[in-house]
Amino acid sequence: MRAGTAVAAGDRGADHDGCAAAVRSRRSRHGRPGGVHRSAPHARPAARPRSDPRGLAGRPQRARRGSDVPAGAEILAAGTRLDGAALAALAAVGVGSVRVHPRVRVAIIVTGDELAATGADLAPGQVPDSNGILLRATLSDFGADVRRHHTCSDSPEAFGALIDDAAADVDLVITTGGASVGAHDVARQVLTTRGVRFAAVAIQPAKPQGFGIVRGVPVLALPGNPGAVHASLHALVRPVLARLGGVRLPAPLRLPVARGWTARPGLRQFVPVTIGPEGISPVIPGGVAAHRVSSMAHADGLASVPPGMAQVCTGDILSVLVTRA
Repeated sequence: MRAGTAVAAGDRGADHDGCAAAVRSRRSRHGRPGGVHRSAPHARPAARPRSDPRGLAGRPQRARRGSDVPAGAEILAAGTRLDGAALAALAAVGVGSVRVHPRVRVAIIVTGDELAATGADLAPGQVPDSNGILLRATLSDFGADVRRHHTCSDSPEAFGALIDDAAADVDLVITTGGASVGAHDVARQVLTTRGVRFAAVAIQPAKPQGFGIVRGVPVLALPGNPGAVHASLHALVRPVLARLGGVRLPAPLRLPVARGWTARPGLRQFVPVTIGPEGISPVIPGGVAAHRVSSMAHADGLASVPPGMAQVCTGDILSVLVTRA
């Protein structure tokens, strides 16, 4: 820059080489837009008040080089989900492309002769299929690409055909229902023959679980109770998705208990809770009632109660998996 000239800069404009001072645009006599022009002299600053010993008040704002991100600093950590803010941070430092993990492609298979489409008239013995909606929406929130969504009867032949077909073009298959030991537990019957192992996991809800590899693709077999599906999604499925997709898991919160409840010793409980100024409180007074679907909508998170705790008391500190932003 030549002495006595100025260059127009945007609100985020960095210092220009040779720039000795900054003048607010409204105090200058502009020449042609974007060109070099002569500016009006800057007024002599007033005496600095005691509350502003460095004289910063009223100064024109300048973005200095390196004031946002110093040279050599990390912009985004590996495993960061590229939402709008992350993409803007990359663009602001001139990064036009980065290597990424693709979104995990998921197939959902919900089983049960009793399931009816949401909003349909119910025949005797039928229930609305809330699990399919829960799975699809939550998995999308986790960043998964839900490619397939099927509702299947309790027919072993139909279920087996869906499993084999879905495993051909996704990265993960998730089923709900039929994971226990009843006569109509189709998922256990069919998937066991394909190498999936079922076990009683020491958590409440969501005790019956299955995991295995079918045709080279991971399969997670969840129980059919909606509360158990909800707990499984946050406690078990999300870590699997994060590993497959190279995404960092958000850390659980550590929060005090505002209102206690009776726990179940020997099992790790995942209790729907609200988060308030004084801490967490159970949505359901007794802690867990996995059939009460509305408790999921009213909860801010799932409190993880250790298996050795028989009574959750006010003031106890628990880990909480946040389920609602």
